[in-house]
Amino acid sequence: MSLTVLQAIVLITLCVIHIFADRTEIADDSLARDGPIEQQHVSPSLETWFNKAYLSNRGPLGQKEMKCGASRGDYGNDEELPEVKCSAHETVVSVGNPYGAISYEPSYVKVKRCIGKALPRTRCAPVKHRYRYRNVKVQKFIGDKQVATCVVPIREDLRCQFTCIKSQRDCKSGEIFDSSRCACKSKSG
Repeated sequence: MSLTVLQAIVLITLCVIHIFADRTEIADDSLARDGPIEQQHVSPSLETWFNKAYLSNRGPLGQKEMKCGASRGDYGNDEELPEVKCSAHETVVSVGNPYGAISYEPSYVKVKRCIGKALPRTRCAPVKHRYRYRNVKVQKFIGDKQVATCVVPIREDLRCQFTCIKSQRDCKSGEIFDSSRCACKSKSG
């Protein structure tokens, strides 16, 4: 067996152990105790963890490496990517791990979330949202049953706007927060 195959087996085994260990720590009553599933701490999925560990040399758009200083068309593609404005866009989100399940389906759903270009010192954030309740098939030992259908609340953003990343609590003593500039400034000036 080659060293590369052995390394891949070890990496996959570690991923599975990492995911299983984190997911078994979530208590059955976590939804009732901790609120909506997307507000709870859930370990990254196997795919996300594997991508960070194994594909870390790839850029944010999945390219092997970024090419700077090249003329348009040097790489056979003249298409420019349009800027995405701050708005509620359909996004794929993880359902999380409802009820500490062994498996659950669907594990990812499409919902509208606020995302897009923001101004300096701001972020694109929801100002209005609602919760949609989705049925999720959960495989877990519940008495003598193994599969149950549970209802999981998923937040869907309806309206977005720019909000300051920082707030008054980020200012030092002797400073006040200027919301028009999204920055702290001296109380004296």
